[in-house]
Amino acid sequence: MRFNRVIVFFMLSTLIFSVGCKEYSYSDLAPKLELKIVDSKGVSQKDVIVNLYHTKDDFMTKSNLYSRRTSDGNGICMFQDLQETTYYFYVEKGRLSNMGEKITFSTPLYDNEVRKIECVIK
Repeated sequence: MRFNRVIVFFMLSTLIFSVGCKEYSYSDLAPKLELKIVDSKGVSQKDVIVNLYHTKDDFMTKSNLYSRRTSDGNGICMFQDLQETTYYFYVEKGRLSNMGEKITFSTPLYDNEVRKIECVIK
């Protein structure tokens, strides 16, 4: 009798867990870009405006803005659901900016990637 209860318990447990679990595939996630904004001393900067552009021409003329975000208290600015391409970013806080510093990255973003870049504003 006790053996039967153990078997019934095992079968019910297996049924419950197999119904409750689903398999998820995480392929084809859109690229993400995470910028960490710091000053020339390496101190994280919050409330920094980050503008994202598709082309260098758009970046240079500050036209056709693709997306805009503001950095959080840790100096982090995250762009999600991007396309597989290269972007240009203009970062500003008051009179500080990334002009003369890093404005893009050397290889395009790819699906399933989170590109992390430290950006210095002076």
